[in-house]
Amino acid sequence: MASKLDTLTHEQLQVVHHLLKGHNIFLTGSGGVGKSYLLSVIYNEYPSLKKKYDLLQAPYSLTKLPRIQITAMTGCAALLLGNKAKTLHSWSGIRLGKGTVNELFVRIRRSPKAMRHWLCTDLLIIDEVSMLTAELLDKLNQLAKKIRSNQKPFGGIQVMFVGDFYQLPPVNKTDEKTIFAFESDAWREIIHTSIELTIIQRQKDEIFQRILTEARYGKLTKE
Repeated sequence: MASKLDTLTHEQLQVVHHLLKGHNIFLTGSGGVGKSYLLSVIYNEYPSLKKKYDLLQAPYSLTKLPRIQITAMTGCAALLLGNKAKTLHSWSGIRLGKGTVNELFVRIRRSPKAMRHWLCTDLLIIDEVSMLTAELLDKLNQLAKKIRSNQKPFGGIQVMFVGDFYQLPPVNKTDEKTIFAFESDAWREIIHTSIELTIIQRQKDEIFQRILTEARYGKLTKE
């Protein structure tokens, strides 16, 4: 049976290549370039591919299938992603994310389910990352280190951030300036590689594609 990996474009395969190397990735691109499809393929095909890759690197080592969790910033986005996706807040056990790192740590420690999520995830995918505030990302990075007793970025969990910062901004209910996730200390520490998908898969009308791209950048030509 053919693998769905065979359906990926060269750009999409580059993402898989970096994941195999253990890199933390920011994946971006406009609507229709196949970000959600790639996530589905990774969720279903990547674990066995990663196990084979690890065996090639160290033939006599004990290898296991990596445990993947897909999360999103909203329930609707998680529902559309399928593949047992959860909201990031549900997966992490932080509820609304209010309070200090220590207060959130105590809350998570009281939840065996949340602790299991933090300790048993090898690859965490966060979709719609443009909606994540810098403050919350910094908290999550500190929590990961604290919960897992590991000072590596995000406590040693491999992460993949997915989203388009030209689209949905962070939710900010105060008058304070919005600070995007990529402006955080955690982002600079965590992310090794940024990849932008550019080949639009959803439709083939080149004129319509150009209009969408111009609208995305907010620079419409006279034409």
